[in-house]
Formats: sequence, C-alpha cells, structure tokens
Amino acid sequence: MHFLIAIVLLLSLCWDRVFPASNSGNGLLTVAAVFLSAMLVPMFAWAQTWILKRRYLSGKKAGFKAKVHRMAAAHSFVWAVTSIAVIVWLRWPDVVQQIPYAKQIPLVDELLLVAPAMVSLIASWAIFIFGLPKSSLAKQSTHADLFLFWMRMQMTFVTAPILLAFFVADCVLLTDVVSLATDWQPAIWMAVGIVAVVAALFYPKLMLLFWPTKKVQDADLLARVAKLCRWSGMKTRQLLIWRTGNSIVNAAAVGTFPGTEVILVSDMLLEKFDADEVDAVVLHELGHVKHHHSIKRTAWIMLPLLMLGLDESLGLGLHRAASDWGPLLQHSPAICYLVYLLIVLRTVFRSMEFQADRFAIETLAKHSSSRSVELTLEKMAVIYPKTRNRQTGLHPSIRQRLSYASKVRWEIARDDFELAGSAVLLEEGT
Repeated sequence: MHFLIAIVLLLSLCWDRVFPASNSGNGLLTVAAVFLSAMLVPMFAWAQTWILKRRYLSGKKAGFKAKVHRMAAAHSFVWAVTSIAVIVWLRWPDVVQQIPYAKQIPLVDELLLVAPAMVSLIASWAIFIFGLPKSSLAKQSTHADLFLFWMRMQMTFVTAPILLAFFVADCVLLTDVVSLATDWQPAIWMAVGIVAVVAALFYPKLMLLFWPTKKVQDADLLARVAKLCRWSGMKTRQLLIWRTGNSIVNAAAVGTFPGTEVILVSDMLLEKFDADEVDAVVLHELGHVKHHHSIKRTAWIMLPLLMLGLDESLGLGLHRAASDWGPLLQHSPAICYLVYLLIVLRTVFRSMEFQADRFAIETLAKHSSSRSVELTLEKMAVIYPKTRNRQTGLHPSIRQRLSYASKVRWEIARDDFELAGSAVLLEEGT
C-alpha cells in the first residue's frame, strides 16, 4: 500500500513537469469534477464497511481479517485509479498551475497537487477504521488509536519524505528566481545546502513526534539492553516502547548522529516474544547503529537528489542534454532518479538488513550459544506468513534471512573449528 501511495503522489507531483499545461477547459468545472471524483472513494469505502459490518454482526466472523484485507486491496485499487484519473483525465495539475503565487512559495503547489488524493485516502481510512465493530479490534485499542497509528505510519514512511524532497528542490530553484547580487549567490547556495542537510539528518528524530512512545519501566529489560550494548562495544542506547495498540510487531533504530540513536520496540513484539528473542531483535537494531546505516541511507537518497537539484538549477550536465530531447524526455533525470531509488531499495538497503542480522548472530555467538535470531525470524514468519517468501519494503524475505543466518552460523562454526585445530597443533608442537 505504501508503494502504491508513493507512485500516485509522485505522479501527481511530476505530471505537470513532464507534460505541458493545457489552458483549455473551465477551471471551476474542473474543480467540481475533481471534488466529486475524490468523494467517490470514501463513498466506496462506506459501502464496503457497511457490508463487512453487517456480515460480522450477523455472526459470520470466520475469516474476518482476510475479508478486511481483500476489501482494503479493492479499495486501494479504486483509490489509485480515481487519483490517476484526476491527474491525467481531469488534468488537476493544470488548475493548480493557474493559481497565483502557488509556485513562488515552497511546497504550496505540491500540497495542492496531492490534496485530492490525500483527502480521499484519509477520509476512506476514517470510514474504514471507525466503521469496524469494537469487538474486532485488539485489546486495549480504540478506533481513534488505530486511525492515528495508520496516519503516522503513512506520514512517516511516504508522504513526509516525498514532500521533504520537493521542499528541498523548491528551495534550490528559488535561488534562480530571487534576483540578488552575484556576491550573495554563494551564501544563498550554502544556506539552501544547510537546510537540506539538516532536514535530512534530523528527519529520523521527527519520527518520534509522529509515533506514540513510552519509556520502559521493566528494570530487567533495561539491564539486558545495557548488557547488549556492552557486548556490541557501544554506549547504552535509550529503549522506548512503540505503542501500536498491540497491532504490529516491529522494531527500529531511530537517529542519524552517532551516539544519539534510540531503539524502538513495539508493544506487540514485547508481548509475543520471549526475553532471548527480544534480545535478538535489539541486537539487530544495534547492528544498524554499529554500521551507521541511518546516515548511509540518508546519503544514498539525498546526495543524488541534491546533485540533480544543482544540475537543474544551473542547467548543466543531464538537464542540459535532456532539454534537447523534447518535452517527454525533458525530465528523464527525475525518472532516472526514481529508477535509481528502486535499485537502491532492493539492493543496498536490503543488504543492510543482512549485515544487521550477521552482527546479531556473531555477537550472540561470542557470549551465548543461543539461536535466538533464527527463532525470532521463524516466529515472525508465523505472525506474518506472507513475508516468509516475499520481500517487503526495505527487507528481504524471511526465507532469505533464515538462509543467510544459517550460512553465517556455519561460517562461525567453521572458524571456531579451524581455530581449535590450530590451537591443538600449536600445543602439540610445543
């Protein structure tokens, strides 16, 4: 779903940059048509929820979660088709281009471009979630908690990063619009660069504002985390419980600057996993911290984007060549960047997950003979069976991770055997 949202948002933001605006048509009629189209999606969600609720209350509770997932998939398809129709058929970007000063203020035109898609999506989520029977929710979870949880997830992982990237691009382009003395241009570029870097570096910390968390009160868990940090050769990191209403099993290492990272573990993870398995999860996240994966991810994403912004603003390199290829290929550098992102997400980011798994396995092998990493992955496959053989987001499939974990344990056993054999030979030689 996150990937589909990202595609629709990027299409909304980039359509008017690839295809020239058309002045034909009545602006007010277009706005009315866009509004009605956007409202079709919540109406469809309401009809789905009404049918689902009637079946649930009539006693047909078998496979309820599967029915919810199927209806959510159907809704996602309808939302995507409707949003694309608003962009391509109703030409909503043309209307936004006619709004005075929309392009002169950073992020204003972007917010207007994605407004129809986001309003219909948020309204549909509200109808879906608040329409579910109370008895179908997890324990100690309310409709409002679930709605805010999904909103935070979507904002953190999709909307906020995309809008942040376009905000930086707008700031870069404004350096050409603002007519200042030549002596001021280096200062303007430096200021824009500082804003972009600071925004990228501090973005992980902003996740803590979106995600509801609480401090750990369990003294035993805090002592184990301190021990794991010592085993990892780093100072103790703060551990926070990510409150999801017992609806998700996950963990994360949040923070970019070395020494300031925070480890998050979800409430459902602490409930479903035993102590050794929680330790394996924490060690995996400490592996991300140890190898500075957060700042590396930021660099992989932001540096090429900043280079493209400079290239477009100064009219150099790719953009100068692309301008001679016609309107369709004029923004091929942006398309190349999206392809680059897909390659990075599938290769570099997923290799970081393997690296964090290796760190956890090797650390446990030095201090314990536990197979907690493999046991944790196997339990994850039971909780989320679809991820056993399917890659999701930044993560490889659980089957791939289990295979890699077995390979790492075999390498450790081989090295220990060779080391023991060398010690015996050395003792016999003396």
